[in-house]
Amino acid sequence: MRLRRLTTKNFMPYRGVQAIEFPQGSANVVVIYGDNMRGKTSFLNAIRFAFFGRATARHLRDIERVNLVNIEAAEAGDWSLFVSVEFTHEAADYELRRDLIPMQHIVRPQRNDEFRETYTLRKNGVPLTGRDLQFEMNQVMPEGISRFFLFDGELLQEYEVLVRDPANASKIKEAVEAILGVPALTKGRSEIQSLLLSAQSAQFEELRHSRNLKAKAEQQIALQREITEQRTALAGRMEEKAALDQTAEELRLKLEQFTLALELEKELIDVVNKIEASKATSRQLVATRADFLQDAWADLIQPQLQGLRLNLEEDRDALMAALNDRARITHRAEELRRGLDEKNCPLCGSALDEEHAKHIGRELGSIEGRLAELAADVAELGAVQARLETLNRLRGPRMADRIVAAEKSLRQEAVTQAELNARAERLRIQLKEFSGPEAERIRAEREQVLTVAGSMKREIDTKRVEVGKLQRRLDQVSRLMSKNPFARRQRSSRLVTLYSALDEVFAESIDRLRDRQRKRVEDYASSAFHALTSEPDFEGLQINENYGLTILDNKGRPVNERSAGAEQIVALSLIDGLNRAGRRGGPIVMDTPFGRLDWVHRANVLRFLPNMAEQVILLVHEGEMDPQRDLPTLADRVGKMYRIRRLSARHSEIVDYEKAATA
Repeated sequence: MRLRRLTTKNFMPYRGVQAIEFPQGSANVVVIYGDNMRGKTSFLNAIRFAFFGRATARHLRDIERVNLVNIEAAEAGDWSLFVSVEFTHEAADYELRRDLIPMQHIVRPQRNDEFRETYTLRKNGVPLTGRDLQFEMNQVMPEGISRFFLFDGELLQEYEVLVRDPANASKIKEAVEAILGVPALTKGRSEIQSLLLSAQSAQFEELRHSRNLKAKAEQQIALQREITEQRTALAGRMEEKAALDQTAEELRLKLEQFTLALELEKELIDVVNKIEASKATSRQLVATRADFLQDAWADLIQPQLQGLRLNLEEDRDALMAALNDRARITHRAEELRRGLDEKNCPLCGSALDEEHAKHIGRELGSIEGRLAELAADVAELGAVQARLETLNRLRGPRMADRIVAAEKSLRQEAVTQAELNARAERLRIQLKEFSGPEAERIRAEREQVLTVAGSMKREIDTKRVEVGKLQRRLDQVSRLMSKNPFARRQRSSRLVTLYSALDEVFAESIDRLRDRQRKRVEDYASSAFHALTSEPDFEGLQINENYGLTILDNKGRPVNERSAGAEQIVALSLIDGLNRAGRRGGPIVMDTPFGRLDWVHRANVLRFLPNMAEQVILLVHEGEMDPQRDLPTLADRVGKMYRIRRLSARHSEIVDYEKAATA
């Protein structure tokens, strides 16, 4: 999707009708400069309102409709507003318009329900209505994925907190998987399962009258009835949990209004996570130490073993020397015997005279006497060598050193946990001191809601397992019945076989798609991270099942302490990964994207931004992005520049940047 034109009337600070054009060529970056409180966030909200009918304040709090209407226009009696967006998507031209006008006979609206909202969409000039309109918008830009394309720069630092928060993690995961195309398969599998149940019901009815299959058919009917009841109960609990999650989210948003309390809560969550990680490390060290202790007995007998080892080594060396001597002397005796037998000198081969023969005979006699004294035995040497090998196996690595190292690590973890617990306690005290009774009430209520939601989630998980078991029993009985010669002739049995096979195919495909897409996002995000970060010792990013990203150092270890700037870089990397891996992309509209970045990272981001999406719209102030210093980094990728100009405290207008400079 690519924006072409935005038109507003009386939307927040933009009084009257105002319009801006978006360039369509390779220069795909639009920069809109505006001072604080002039309307940068309102511009972002205009796009959000056109697509989704809502505008948000800080911390994603919905803005009341009455506050969307420009105050000066309202004071002049004009309470109507509209936002129109013209854009292209997959070679089609669209015009989207959303209007708010007061209900009939309402002169000065006070509540949301005192406005009437109209919503129109034209595709290639043809108006779409009803289901066609909703279907088209879900194809173009589902609201669930909008947080990854339309966002306040402040949201970037909150991304990891959102992922870790139980009330938001599942929503983030669903939104990401919507971008990656997973719902297409999950919805397909749901349809297959529905068809399978229908086919099984038909099979039951067809086969229950068969004498041989009646019992199994009745068993199937009972199982299906139980599955239906369990699924109905499960759906009800899931609705209840969704309502609890929504309540928890609303309470979280209220808490976020207490800025300091929010920062303290984030820090407390981080500390609690570190405590849990340290406890897990301690448990692993205890298990490792226990393993070492099982083999530590060998260390206690090492001194005695060393003495035995030395004695055996001496015996081995003596036996080896004796065997070598025996072999040498035996060889000499054989030479002398051969010389006497052949009457030849063993050295020169000449004929022996009587004197030489007597000399060789005396030498041979002496050698044979020595051989009788050498009692070395190969079997004895083998036995000594075997004992030595047994003792060497007992020697091994010194377990005492390993146990000492494990003990030292355990003591260090204990110190770490004590420090973290003390820090957590200080944070809890600060939260109580700061927050006051209202925030404390909200926090207590939210904790209670989260506790109930957590318990309900465990119950839902248990019910899902139970339903899965029942479904597997049902499928097994159904397959057994389908093998019956009579059943095989029935259309319902053939459909059961077909839909069961399709269900297995879809289940495996969903798992494969999730794993493949998650890995693609990780690879793309790591590549973006390398381009954006100024730290050369980072290896990349690692993704978890909720699409949270962890920085890895050059040894593959997680980097737990991350600055707000690092959070922004990680979140930008994720957005780039989603754009590249996702089945649909959109324009990236960023409000105040550089507030927490140093100069080096800012330059990296500016160089990288044009490649993140087909269209990038930056809402900045000059202190954040200096036109003289920073714009040259983007070179020729900036297609258009605007300035939000103040006309009064409640009235701003968007004008061409160069015209504003010369005005």
